[in-house]
Formats: sequence, C-alpha cells, structure tokens
Amino acid sequence: MSRKSILVMAGFAALAAVLGGCGRSPAPSSATGLQKAQLFVELPDFAVTPDGMAIAPDGDLLLACPNFASYAKGATKPGVPARFVKIGNDRKVRDLFECPILAETGRACPMGVEFGPQGDLFVVDNQNWASGNGPNGEINQGRILRLRLDGDKLAETIVVAKGISHPNGLRLRNGQVYVSVSKLPKVKRPDGLMVSAVYRFPMDGRDIQVKNTLDDPNLLATFVTENKYAQYGLDGIVFDSKGNLFVGNFGDGKILKLTFDDKGNVTGNTLFARRTTTTRSIPSCRVSSPRPPPPRCGARMECAWTKPTISMWPTFPITPSPRSLPAA
Repeated sequence: MSRKSILVMAGFAALAAVLGGCGRSPAPSSATGLQKAQLFVELPDFAVTPDGMAIAPDGDLLLACPNFASYAKGATKPGVPARFVKIGNDRKVRDLFECPILAETGRACPMGVEFGPQGDLFVVDNQNWASGNGPNGEINQGRILRLRLDGDKLAETIVVAKGISHPNGLRLRNGQVYVSVSKLPKVKRPDGLMVSAVYRFPMDGRDIQVKNTLDDPNLLATFVTENKYAQYGLDGIVFDSKGNLFVGNFGDGKILKLTFDDKGNVTGNTLFARRTTTTRSIPSCRVSSPRPPPPRCGARMECAWTKPTISMWPTFPITPSPRSLPAA
C-alpha cells in the first residue's frame, strides 16, 4: 500500500552520541567539495512519520513518530498509533511505547522532544496538526507532556500545559520548558499575516491552561510570518552555549535570535540569518524543520515519496544579519 512518508535528513548534532561525534562525517565529493548524504537507518512500518529526535541518557537516539502519513482521508486518528522508537549503536530500530493519547480526540501527535535532567522525557503533543484549529482558532488541544520512564517503559504521564494551538518544538533550560508555537490563529492582524510565538513553562508545572492570545502569562515572544505564500511560523528551537535562544521561522526561511537578562527577561529579538531567495511554492507535506545546528554540524528535512529513512546530511553556510524584526 502506497503512502506519503517523510525522508528525514538528520544532522550530525542529533546523531553525535550514536556515531561517536562529528568525526565520522561523510567524505566530501571530489566534484563539488560538498559532503554527500549517507543512509543511517531505514525505519520500519510502525514509524511511518518520524519527527523530533533526542539523545537518551543511555546514548541511544530517541525518535518521536506522530505517524501523520498513516491517517486515511478524512480520518481523525492514525492508522498506525503515534509512538517513540530508539536507535542504538547497532543502528537497529526498537519500538518503545505508544505516546499517551488525549481522551477527547483518541490520538497523540508527538513532535519536539527532549530529556530533562532527571531523565524524564518532555514531549510536544501537537493535537491539531492534522485537524486544524477551526475557522476562528477556537479548537486548541495541544499539550506539553512530561513522561516519567522506568528504563524504556512509560511509568507516569504528567500534563505540563494544555490547550495550545499549534506547539511544535521544545527546549529545556534552567528549570523551564521553552516551546515554539507555529500558529496563533486567535491573534488577528489587519494585514492578515500569521503570528507565532515562543512560550515558557516551568518544568514542574501541571495542567497550565493556555489561552493562545497575547494576554497569556506564559507568552515570551511573538513573531510575524511575512511570506504570504507560506503562512506558517516558528518551528525549530535551540539554545547556544551562552543562553541565547534561536528559533526558525518556517514560512520566511529565517533564524531569529532571542537574548535574555539575568532574570530571564527578553532583551533582544533580532534576525540572525535568512535565505537569500523567496519562492511561491509550498511543500506538498509539512514537516518539522531541524533544530538550528551548532558549529560544524548541520541538519535538513525534506518531503519525499519514499519509505521513511534517516540519513546523515552535511552542514550548510548561513549569512548573519543584524536587522531587527517587526513587532507582532
């Protein structure tokens, strides 16, 4: 049975612990001087749509699989339940457990993931990725989950935050969970452009209700997608070693930089890098963009009509820009 699936071009940063660091990077092509992608692993049928990745405390690579490609036309639940899998040094894929579903929808949509300092797995559950948020942004069921594990088994599920419109990626820092929210459809602008945001929640929070408006107490910063042909906002999110937060605007092809003072207040929101060309074409399927790479390692994701695989992919240069961003 044919299905649309995702070819994940995973960066060395995510695979470093599995491969022993960036030292085993692909050899450059003699013709172009660029490195070529290499197949890392082919995913089995229970992992038809991979998304977020994180290095587990034991050094294995954990992969969140929302399995969006298994939804039949008009279906509200996947044909293959969303789950987590692990890939070890032997490059074998092991099925761990299904992601806890939301009772009112009967589904789970795990995307961004990261392990906390105590070994708990923090997960973005983007409930409305496939169903949408309704004509006026009134349907908002996304969650931030904290999964307590006993080895590779799920021991307890804690809902940190709920009612989020379109949560996507997350990162942990200093006891806080930082979440990229790709769409705030309740927030209307006169020009009709999409607003997205970064939210911040305490790691030990429970059942924090999000309103998806500019009045949310956990709202940290907002962004506007200026490309009217691709109205989709923030996606990837990562901190650098100095505590600066970088987020990727999917629709605009930008990387934005947030800076903070000692109390965690935002002191800067500027453009760090952007693509040099624009296009009206929109991918036939959307995927979570990679986390912005550290120096020497990079990542990309692409859509393809193929069996899901994970491949190593080289870094690519970006040009920094000092231009400040327009306010939301």
